[in-house]
Amino acid sequence: MFFPISHSYINPLYLVVVGFLIGILGGFFGVGGSFIAGPALRLMGVDWNYAVGTDLAHIVGKSIVAARQHRTLGNVDQPSVVPKAVRKPFRH
Repeated sequence: MFFPISHSYINPLYLVVVGFLIGILGGFFGVGGSFIAGPALRLMGVDWNYAVGTDLAHIVGKSIVAARQHRTLGNVDQPSVVPKAVRKPFRH
């Protein structure tokens, strides 16, 4: 399979196996798969910039899904979220 942005060819079976291993580790141990996905992509010849960017996109996607789920379950104190999110970047 050719990925035009990173100019790399990766075997689809390799992607399936790595994705399966990431899913198993995430399910059993509760760890994110980025520490496996980055080096696995690098082993297939993907440049580090693209491998790290892929990991960051993976983390952002999972974080959005988790935040929505926690909000649905009522685990998020809505009135305190916005003020903290606005103030936090300006603290020194």
